[in-house]
Amino acid sequence: MLSCYLVILLSCYFVYFTEISNNIRKFFVLILSIYNINMGINQLFIKQPPIELVEKVIKSFGLKDFEDTTEFSLIDIQKNNTIVQLQNMKGELNEYYLPCKSRDYLNNWNYKGCITICRQLLKTVDKTLKSREKYINGTKYIVYKLADKIYKKKNKKLFTVVFD
Repeated sequence: MLSCYLVILLSCYFVYFTEISNNIRKFFVLILSIYNINMGINQLFIKQPPIELVEKVIKSFGLKDFEDTTEFSLIDIQKNNTIVQLQNMKGELNEYYLPCKSRDYLNNWNYKGCITICRQLLKTVDKTLKSREKYINGTKYIVYKLADKIYKKKNKKLFTVVFD
């Protein structure tokens, strides 16, 4: 029983303190592998969600496929019954989310939560949702559009200071 608590403590330490030395990190990985604890592929998912599931989710928003750049808003989400469709997929989604994240994201069913789930799944296939504000009939809405994930490179400018 004590070893179980130790493993839980070590796994929490491993997740929350990413700025630790390589030797300590290797030690935690070794301990976690001994006790066969799966930390997941990232901080959200136990295993990689299949591309078919991600496609199914974006289709619930009214998009055809990953190349569809149609904009959608809260109005479209309501027309497509996206919230209900995602609630029906809860079992499939629950299979891939970490249990603690599943409780957070798969129990709060509103349009913002659905957008969050969509964004999280799209990150696994290097896509994202771009958003902007738009006025429709005098009411401000946020419209979303599917886009490729752009990785920004940090420009490190090297220079030499010379004192004469």
